[in-house]
Amino acid sequence: MQNSHSSSNVTNRLLFSSIFALLLTLAGCQSTGSGARQDDPTVASLRADFIDAQDMPANLKRLTELEAQALQLVDDEPLKLGSLGTAILDLYYGSLTGHYVMQRFYDHVENTETAALHADWVTRIRADMGKQGASSIDQPYTAITTVEPVAFARSEGLVPVGSIYRTNKDTPFALLMLAKPKQGNLKNLHFTLDTVYQASAQTLKKKDEQFTPFELMAHLARNGDTAAQAAIGAYLGSHDRYDDATGWLRASSRSGNVLANNLLARVFWEQASVAKNDDTRAAALDQVLENYMHAIALGSTDAAYALSVLYLNEHYGAENVTAGLPLLQQAADADHLGAILYSAHLNYAGEKVPQNIKVAEGYYRRAAELESAPGQRAYAKFLLDREHAVGAEPHPETLTWLNNLAEQNDPEAMVLLGNFYARGIATRGNPKRAVRWFEKAVAAAKQSANIVNEVAWTLAVTDQPKLKRAEYAMAIMSEMMQSDKAARVNSAYLDTWAATFAANDQFERAVEVQIEALEQATRDLAEAQAKATPEASNVDEAQAVVDELQQHLEDFSARRSLSEPVP
Repeated sequence: MQNSHSSSNVTNRLLFSSIFALLLTLAGCQSTGSGARQDDPTVASLRADFIDAQDMPANLKRLTELEAQALQLVDDEPLKLGSLGTAILDLYYGSLTGHYVMQRFYDHVENTETAALHADWVTRIRADMGKQGASSIDQPYTAITTVEPVAFARSEGLVPVGSIYRTNKDTPFALLMLAKPKQGNLKNLHFTLDTVYQASAQTLKKKDEQFTPFELMAHLARNGDTAAQAAIGAYLGSHDRYDDATGWLRASSRSGNVLANNLLARVFWEQASVAKNDDTRAAALDQVLENYMHAIALGSTDAAYALSVLYLNEHYGAENVTAGLPLLQQAADADHLGAILYSAHLNYAGEKVPQNIKVAEGYYRRAAELESAPGQRAYAKFLLDREHAVGAEPHPETLTWLNNLAEQNDPEAMVLLGNFYARGIATRGNPKRAVRWFEKAVAAAKQSANIVNEVAWTLAVTDQPKLKRAEYAMAIMSEMMQSDKAARVNSAYLDTWAATFAANDQFERAVEVQIEALEQATRDLAEAQAKATPEASNVDEAQAVVDELQQHLEDFSARRSLSEPVP
């Protein structure tokens, strides 16, 4: 009996192996046959044919359903991927998801030749999706379905941990995805979903009504799409509808969406900020902590930075301030720009940590090297610090960074370049070139009172005769003050305007304007005194402004113009 039973098992195994081999052959013929029928078309032509088909909306709906089913099975039940992948590719042979799951299927059954065929298609489709280069908000990858971004991340060895839909005037429907590599920081992947939007407009649009991205997001959110739920929650939270926002964001977070946790933390922070009693505030802060900690566990450096700021600003009590430092360091080590700049500030000012200008300089330099405009501007401002940056060796790329920003019509970078050439930092001093940069900054930002004020002050009160342009300073300041009502009641801008009159020997007018400036500063001081609390007070700063403006009034009354070094 034992031998007979053993012989029967062998026969069954051989029969099962034969049937399984036949199924593989059929599946292989089906999947590779689609490619052969298409005569090895380009990814772009496959996409165009799919989009232009008369029944595209119905095909897209079915394709999305099949892709979602396949990705749900890809890790735990790879043997079921053969039939699903074949169905996907029969419907649309340009599907990244279809080729990705077929590659996984054939890898699992050790059919390396056919796996390689699908792997080649995965590479081709990925390249076409990102043919403009790396993913960014300005150059997103092109995705056909809402599932394809997940397949894209998985095909790179990344694990999606969060997503949210976005819309703007140039891109009606897009997706931001956060994906976690095996090692290192979370990656931001941006996708445009124009095909999804077009198909949805055809199927969801009500007669005689305009279809909007928000209607699509609402539809997807109601059907359990985590990115849509996060987007709806974010929108409601931005309109102070906290209870509604919390409901959608909790639904999104239950699917493991780290962005939903970050958004929940912000919503609860807003609630804590307006809480009318300590118990309500404490409960909201507990929710902030819980959601940020969950996001941090999933690798969110945004959460680590945000929570560090709350700790360091004593929102969890003075006794817990030091808990913010390791979180801040964690985010800074992961190249989080905000964390790096905040670390630079703390070391520069000696807040929460002992003052260390060298360490601060290192952080500012690191921020600039991240090729971010805020980081490069912050580093340039540090180099202009007359007290603390003495002896600092500018990064060799400093002027290149600022010139690149200036080419992008960045007026603040132009002002910084003017200051660098005026003072001879990172380059030889050149007053004429400095003036040209100052003039370009004003031309690029005529509506920016701050830029006009800074340039006018420098060119009116500079102690460098070759740099001084008193008439130009008075002209741009007068034009701005006569057209900008808000600037007209700003004590600092009034002070600059008065200084430009004094620089042109119009002392009577300088005195008139300076009296206005002093009166406004006095009102500001009274307001600061009325709002002062033991925890927060701007009284000393407001008093210092009054004292300085009083001194300027005395100077102008004595027919003395102002003179000081370039900032």
